[in-house]
Amino acid sequence: IKETYMRQDEAGKGQIIIKSVSDSKIKKTISIYSVWYNPFWERDVQWIFIKKTELLDNDTIRIYNENGEIFDLKLIKYKVKKIK
Repeated sequence: IKETYMRQDEAGKGQIIIKSVSDSKIKKTISIYSVWYNPFWERDVQWIFIKKTELLDNDTIRIYNENGEIFDLKLIKYKVKKIK
């Protein structure tokens, strides 16, 4: 893995994108959480962004979002577990 970066897509998912070391192409896009949108409010004011990530060990990235939720992403099997 060369790099990971975060995004909130238009469908309301907080995602982690993983790029390959060898060719910098996207290796995997993993949805970490989904956001329900109130149809009476503007969508962009309801976005919940990934605030911070940290590498816990060689297999786990911890992800924090703006709502105070915490998730662990296992890199070998791409499994997401909600911690808080």
